[in-house]
Amino acid sequence: MGRCWKTITGYRNSHLIIMEIVSKICGKIFSGERYAVYIVLPLLLKGSTVSAEIKEMQYWQIQTMEMMYKMIAKAIEKRGPDDARVTDYLNFYTLGSRRKIPHRSEISESDENDHLPFQRFISFIILIR
Repeated sequence: MGRCWKTITGYRNSHLIIMEIVSKICGKIFSGERYAVYIVLPLLLKGSTVSAEIKEMQYWQIQTMEMMYKMIAKAIEKRGPDDARVTDYLNFYTLGSRRKIPHRSEISESDENDHLPFQRFISFIILIR
């Protein structure tokens, strides 16, 4: 999703598309127009979740999301509607599909203890490319 880092004067981002998205949203806030961006991210990145590369990617992804939310929050604070929230303008989603858990007769006793009563569905990821 990009690399963003904090500096003394603000944020730096090496991914121009991210900055274009944020500037478009802020511009719409300043002009008083309604505008929303929905960004779809993969639920799980390819590779081992404990590897250093995946952890670094997740770290930078979180930093970038934080930077985007803070910049939009500043724009709302300056010129946005009083009741506006950042999530009115920017949302992040991950896609998945839900499937019902097999019938109780298909689940062994040891597995039954692991499932809480409210767990009626299993989630599967949908790959985003």
